[in-house]
Amino acid sequence: MAELVNADEVKDVEAQDMIRIVGSAEACEAAAQAIKTQTASSAGKSESNGQNAGQGRSGGSKVTRTIDVPSSLHRAVADGGRIFRRLPPGTNINHGNAALPAQNAARPKPFANGKPSASSARIDQEEDETSDDFAWEVVPLTDESASSLEETTIPWIISGNEAGVAKAEELVNASLEHARKATHLAHLQVPRSFMPRVVGRGGSGLSLLREEADVQVEVLGRKDADTLLLIGNPDNLEKARRQIMELRSQR
Repeated sequence: MAELVNADEVKDVEAQDMIRIVGSAEACEAAAQAIKTQTASSAGKSESNGQNAGQGRSGGSKVTRTIDVPSSLHRAVADGGRIFRRLPPGTNINHGNAALPAQNAARPKPFANGKPSASSARIDQEEDETSDDFAWEVVPLTDESASSLEETTIPWIISGNEAGVAKAEELVNASLEHARKATHLAHLQVPRSFMPRVVGRGGSGLSLLREEADVQVEVLGRKDADTLLLIGNPDNLEKARRQIMELRSQR
């Protein structure tokens, strides 16, 4: 079984008290948030979120606001579903009946033109940072497929009490602004045995990369994955790459 990315959040939860949701990270986070909101509003309390549900009911009448997000930026704004974890209690986001972009829409396949050699890396890259087991490429995010998606939008329908919706609007708009500034996509292939060190316990390594390098990062694939996807501007992507490569010397 794959390592949980939120192990700390569920360490005290019994297996029989958990609901299994299968799908992309974004879809699973959205479904989990919808279940939490529905449970809070219908039951009034629960063992794990009773206090939060009460806060949601006491915050005033329900309001709804919509933010139209370009389809090409939808997945970047969702940030692998992490944005839903940050929503205020009792606040929900859905996309109505909008068709969501495919998981790999407007994203090139890793190393479609072959794995770059050490000579194609940045000129300031140290010689021992690249080997046959490590490969790195950076490509612009703007291409024809992305442009076609940019012409359409997906509604982010936010509902909840006034304070919660206002906070959620700030989160979505901030994530949207950050996504607009992300101009490049990078792939980093590492040895499979090295990947757990990058991911860290409970996803702590990936969280550190997001925080310190200001990039979006996710592992492509599941079992035996060996490739990371990173999104950001070139300087931040390079910072993330160096941060990962520094782990090689930490035994």
